[in-house]
Amino acid sequence: NHFDRLLDRLGRHRLGDRNPAVVIAAGILAYHRTKETDMEVLPDARALLDALRWAEVRVGVLSDGLQVKQAEKLIRLDVLPYLDPSAIFFSDQLGVSKPNPKIFTKACAALDVDPARVLYVGDRDTHDVAPAAAAGLRTVLYRGAGGKYVEAEPRCTPDHDVTDLRELIPVLRERYGLGV
Repeated sequence: NHFDRLLDRLGRHRLGDRNPAVVIAAGILAYHRTKETDMEVLPDARALLDALRWAEVRVGVLSDGLQVKQAEKLIRLDVLPYLDPSAIFFSDQLGVSKPNPKIFTKACAALDVDPARVLYVGDRDTHDVAPAAAAGLRTVLYRGAGGKYVEAEPRCTPDHDVTDLRELIPVLRERYGLGV
């Protein structure tokens, strides 16, 4: 469907005598090949996940988007061993999406966790930090990996602002008393 809409926006006349189905199939194959070869966990994320696992910290995911596509990313990235299986949430399963703070409230309620005990890491101040803070969570604005969504000046103030997730390891140890 995405490729159909792309062709419509570009104008199918640009295909010349090419069959649109063949062009769409080629796009789908290229997309899947890219996921297989180019999708990887960032080194700073892997280091933080390793430290959290060693310290036996409960780690979860709250992702906006279609559940099967988001779950596929978690599987392809091989991060499921780091995650509490009961702490994996997708917006379409919860019935609410970011930036609505209710998505964070619902996830915390499902885990029976006080939002004030959760440190949420996100790369968008408008869709991650602000609504998570509004729901009572502590927040981290992650500006690493190119910071594709992070504005130069965030509109809200996170509890922590990092460009490398490894910066959180001493913060977790010193400020939150975790054995990382």
